[in-house]
Amino acid sequence: MRNSILHEGVPSLHSNDILNLDNFGHGPEKIESIVMTNKLCCPGNKCSLSQFGFDHPRPMVFVTPQWHFHPWFYITYRAFAAIYWLVILICSGAIDYNGWYTKPEYAVRWFVFLTSWNQTLMTVTAILLAVFTIHYYYDESLMRKDAVVLPKMPIRFRIIWLFYSLYSPIACLITSGYWLLQYEGGTPHFIDLNLHGINTVYVIVDVILSHIPFRIQHIFYPMMYSGVYFIFNAIYAIAGGKSPTGLPYIYKVLDWRYPRKTSLIAILAILVATPVATLFLWGLSIGRDKLNGLLYEKDSEEEENDVPVCAYEMIDN
Repeated sequence: MRNSILHEGVPSLHSNDILNLDNFGHGPEKIESIVMTNKLCCPGNKCSLSQFGFDHPRPMVFVTPQWHFHPWFYITYRAFAAIYWLVILICSGAIDYNGWYTKPEYAVRWFVFLTSWNQTLMTVTAILLAVFTIHYYYDESLMRKDAVVLPKMPIRFRIIWLFYSLYSPIACLITSGYWLLQYEGGTPHFIDLNLHGINTVYVIVDVILSHIPFRIQHIFYPMMYSGVYFIFNAIYAIAGGKSPTGLPYIYKVLDWRYPRKTSLIAILAILVATPVATLFLWGLSIGRDKLNGLLYEKDSEEEENDVPVCAYEMIDN
């Protein structure tokens, strides 16, 4: 079924779930409010400025898979990802692999890397997704409440969606930048592989497995995120900051002693590489949804014949 989950213990979204809100403490006035909200944000069934925000009528999509998996599979996946990336994050700062710092006191400079910023963001998001997914499946009342279209999305899912939109394309940027511009040969350390390779594999797999939407309108947020880092990188280097190995730059391709070349690289990363990575993941999510629609076309047709189009406006990418 497109845009809903049909597996053991998880209610699907039918017209009764949307329109019969009296079962959840919502009367006719509430129904009218929800319909009007959708009409205002989606005039003519075409969403506008609202799509730049982080509102979604069905919060359950952030804690349920795109496919008809058994709940235990998805819970195990989320829990494993959270623990795995937490261990990698800790090891990346605590272990001196490949001599990434020359003195113990230089280890505190771990925070100067974009990899560290993004890995922290990804790990925090993985933990939040694991916690709320487990909470969702073990709280039956929450499952029923999240099965209906809500006028406002809980703040916790807004935060997850924002973080998800930020770190996912930047992970692709980090991986491509490392292997194309930073890698100097030899056998990479296991932690290096995770920070500059498996991170992107995880992002791609998660986009495919999860139900989290990717909005093309969110393309500006990772661009701003990467822009903030490059500004920090420039200020840090120009102010005399050193890398953990004592060099006057954090990345060799971002040596601000050569401002023209470095500025060009930064601008290309912000205005070209980051949007391309975002478009790739957005396209992947579109393909995921299309395939889901083909596999569960019958269920999809049954729902869409009964449910107003506006109820899906913010569900689709």
